[in-house]
Amino acid sequence: MKLITLLMCFITLQCNCENFTDLCYNTKEIKNIDNLMKIYKTAISGTAKNIQKYGYPVEVHEVGTDDGYVLDMQRIPHGPANERSYDALPVLILHGLGSSSAPYVILSNGIAYTLVNEGYDVWLGNFRCSFEDTRHVNYSHWQNKFWNFGLDEYGLSDTPAMIDHILQTTNRTQLTVISLSMSTLTTTALLAFKPEYNTKVSRHVLLAPAVRLNYATANIQYNLLKKVYDIVGLTDIILAIVNRLSFYLAPVVCYSPFGFMHLCQWGIMLTTGYTPGIYGSCIGAILSSVLRGVSLRTLLHYYQIITTQQLIQFDYGLDENLKKYGTEIPPIADVSKITTPTSLIYSANDPLATPLNVALLARDMKTAKRIQ
Repeated sequence: MKLITLLMCFITLQCNCENFTDLCYNTKEIKNIDNLMKIYKTAISGTAKNIQKYGYPVEVHEVGTDDGYVLDMQRIPHGPANERSYDALPVLILHGLGSSSAPYVILSNGIAYTLVNEGYDVWLGNFRCSFEDTRHVNYSHWQNKFWNFGLDEYGLSDTPAMIDHILQTTNRTQLTVISLSMSTLTTTALLAFKPEYNTKVSRHVLLAPAVRLNYATANIQYNLLKKVYDIVGLTDIILAIVNRLSFYLAPVVCYSPFGFMHLCQWGIMLTTGYTPGIYGSCIGAILSSVLRGVSLRTLLHYYQIITTQQLIQFDYGLDENLKKYGTEIPPIADVSKITTPTSLIYSANDPLATPLNVALLARDMKTAKRIQ
């Protein structure tokens, strides 16, 4: 219960980040070149560097997956003034779509620091989509084969690899998982398809639980994406180039003298919901921190889940499904079998985790409790 209380306090404080961070400036301050350079350097820095900047110790752990990916995890074992506590409870924090662990540490009041200061052993996970925190033993980021993955691989390969590494390193049998948006879906899929992980996850906290997407107001974005994919023939390399350019240009564009800050805020709100002023002048640093990479299959899998209104594994088509799954249609996750105590924390205007979608998930997941 202490963890949930901390998270609710953190979310409340985040509603006005300008009062709590040294990266948000008013309009006049943004024009100062020193402030702009400070924001830009922080935005493109890696997670570990940002953690060290705020005076916290950090460990970088390499985690191998069963299909050749190597994922970097960042661990913050204790606060700046504390010694390591071997009784500290491990917490794994997972990120959202196309992002990395960076957003959790880029601001001085980030959720990772809040939990560490309260005595938790914080682990920041990175899925295989991040340029900075992922590599493959055989392929580079500029090969299409590198991007041959999606939601299934996040949930059934990356997440269990990270959980097992943490438990082995800490000599623990259980940990808490905090997931956000996309990772709420992938971790839920893990607990449904691999029930043995219910004994390893003592609590699952879902922030913006985008698992049931039956009534998502963001459907139009994914429908448009599918049409663009069909007409233009997007490739993963093209998408990777767009991601890289966006990552480096976001702070420049958002803080340009041409008034693009509102455009940047609008871009974020397309997927997070309309909440004017919540990011303020932090928007450039935040936007850059969430543009770390995404695969086409991930986006197409979202489209499939929205159109079928089921938490299904990726649909490759009848012939490929028979080869991979042994059935003509992909497996469907039965969330009613999840036994891990679950907290669903959501807002009223999330375009994916709408109140109705969260209610459907809470109905089906017997161990879930809703917190708005």
